[in-house]
Amino acid sequence: MHDDSAINPETKKPEIIMDYNSNKGGVDTVDKMCSTYSVSRRTRRWPLVIFFQLLNIAGINSQILYNVKHINEAQKFRRLFLKELSISLMKPHLEERAEIKTLPPDIRLFLSRYKRPQEERLEH
Repeated sequence: MHDDSAINPETKKPEIIMDYNSNKGGVDTVDKMCSTYSVSRRTRRWPLVIFFQLLNIAGINSQILYNVKHINEAQKFRRLFLKELSISLMKPHLEERAEIKTLPPDIRLFLSRYKRPQEERLEH
């Protein structure tokens, strides 16, 4: 593809330029979605910049896959989808932490809504 010197007969442009032009809108869409709800923070550490961008794109990709799988349902707004995604990722840790008896009372009260049912605790 990149080594090919094929030229589109209609536009007289190389095929690689035509391919780029047809796909560049997707990059703009992803950039817009990332800027709306972003996990990025100011940092001077370049690995964190890359990590934050990977998280942003992973969130977009997961929403696209969710929408494809649930095509007959109404699509969720991005903010609500990201909130549900984050809670579902945190829930196992919160359930496990809610079992710790030595936590301060205010933290135990907060975590009480994430306690596992009794029969589920016995299985683990």
